[in-house]
Amino acid sequence: MKKRTLCLQMLSLLLVVLLAGCSGGSAPSGSGSSGNGAPAGGDSSGNSTPDKTYTITLSSHQSSSSVHHWTCAEFKSRVEERTNGAVTVNLFEDAQLGNERDNIEGVQMGSIQMCLADTGYVANLTGDYNILQLPFLFRDYDHLNKVLNSDIVGSMNQKMIDECGIRALSWYPDGLRDFLMNTPASSVAEFKGCKLRSMESDVIIDCIEALGAAATPIAWGEVYTSIQTNVVEGLEAAPTSLYTSKFYEVADKLVKTEHINLGVTLLMNEAFFQTLPAEYQDIIITAMQEIAVEQQKNTIQQMDEAIEKLVAEGVTVIEIDKEEFRAACEPTWGKYADAVDGGQEIIDAILAVK
Repeated sequence: MKKRTLCLQMLSLLLVVLLAGCSGGSAPSGSGSSGNGAPAGGDSSGNSTPDKTYTITLSSHQSSSSVHHWTCAEFKSRVEERTNGAVTVNLFEDAQLGNERDNIEGVQMGSIQMCLADTGYVANLTGDYNILQLPFLFRDYDHLNKVLNSDIVGSMNQKMIDECGIRALSWYPDGLRDFLMNTPASSVAEFKGCKLRSMESDVIIDCIEALGAAATPIAWGEVYTSIQTNVVEGLEAAPTSLYTSKFYEVADKLVKTEHINLGVTLLMNEAFFQTLPAEYQDIIITAMQEIAVEQQKNTIQQMDEAIEKLVAEGVTVIEIDKEEFRAACEPTWGKYADAVDGGQEIIDAILAVK
């Protein structure tokens, strides 16, 4: 019996040795190796999975069918791809998280990390941006885009970081703005007494009032019904926004003033930005720089196409004498030059850009 037991023990030991040799030394599952030559936590290309991830809430008050959807969607796509998924951008459009003012306040408080914004509202934080929307300040889109890419605007951006804790990434034009009205007005005299919606921008309000009309600040989401119920007779905005928001259903006269441009950017909470690794900061800055340049090139075509679509919906385009309108509005410039340190110098520098 003892011999039989000893033989069985020896056979068992031999079997263990043979099985170990056949395994080829492969690591057991969960040991940290991918088993295919890739490092632990990585993919087959050798790209490592980030140790720490970040989530950005990006809010837009604009419609998901607007031209600004491309800005937000492209930013999300490029940042997520270039950070290999380490930064996730959760995009909320159609004012899901509030109107533009709500979003900017959220970024400043840090309750959201980013939002789409324009100079009309950003100027309420840093008054220098008012100068960028003075009526009839820019000669054409080439002049405008050169200014938006210049150190003139770069200094404004740094001032807002220092004073408000908000970083403005690169800017692009929303498009020169026109009036869409129920009243046919081709001269300054015909604007007198009209009630027109304005965003909460002192410059735009002053521009409307310089033309003799009454400016009524109304939130963007309430404009359609305000025109429909005759609270106001129309509004001013870029043709793209006029079309995508379907305002042609309640107003059918496009007065082609091209009076003001609002710059558009993505704002970011500076404290959050500083928590990101330097390489992710660079990716975010570069992605928006690229997008802004592309949108700067696209703006003219987008405006022309929007006007064609408005006409197809039954809107009549009314041409004006721009010199008459410029003469009526230019006196408003002094107010904003005086309100900003070196304001007149900024205006002169903008006019000097070739």
